[in-house]
Amino acid sequence: MSASTLFAIAVIFMVFSHIFHYFLPDQLWLRIPDRISVPVFLVGIGYNTGQRFQKTIFIGTALVFLMAHITFGGYFINILGTILLVRYTIEPLAQFMFKNKITFWGTHIVLLALYPFSADIFDYGTLAFIMALAGWINKNGEAVTGHIIKASDYFIIASAIYLVCMKIAFGFNMIEMAIIAAGLSLTMYLLYHMKTLLLNSIRHKPTDLIGRSIRFIGHKSLEIYIIHVLFFMGVLYYIEHIKA
Repeated sequence: MSASTLFAIAVIFMVFSHIFHYFLPDQLWLRIPDRISVPVFLVGIGYNTGQRFQKTIFIGTALVFLMAHITFGGYFINILGTILLVRYTIEPLAQFMFKNKITFWGTHIVLLALYPFSADIFDYGTLAFIMALAGWINKNGEAVTGHIIKASDYFIIASAIYLVCMKIAFGFNMIEMAIIAAGLSLTMYLLYHMKTLLLNSIRHKPTDLIGRSIRFIGHKSLEIYIIHVLFFMGVLYYIEHIKA
């Protein structure tokens, strides 16, 4: 397994689930695949922090935001906006949280309390910070985090919080939650070993068409998100407003 392959799988699950999200929203069980794969993008933020300006993401965020407003009304910040927000704030937030145990756990209480409200404003709300922090802790190690918590323990805590938030947000039944929990365990295990996956991506240079396609999808995950979401919302707008 490589990081490129993991992201490619997450993208495929995402596109598959978005088909049903936009056109068969009542079939909740069809959303299970992307509930399992979403942490790839959220935890991945913690491994990819920094202030580097990415023009594509900013433009994509604006386009998807505008198209969502045209199609559904309201002003909701999509996951691209969430990624930008968390990427630019996770570093100072983490530095503040790891001052001591009080600030660490106190900040978590605040983030959890804000989740129901923040999730109505931007994708995944403050849950995104908790998931990204898992990647940040694993990337930086005890040299930065001290002995407040181990990365392995935090991955378990973040997984549990994620499952609770998904239950609150979607109302999955017990069987659906069991499937999500099993898939999430594998996803988080792979994300915990992200350093190895990244090394595998560097070492492995596929020459066959399938391998190169997977690598391309994995590397262009955000661009694929922008294109397919704009397309789906455009089709939905046509069906509901123009064709009708």
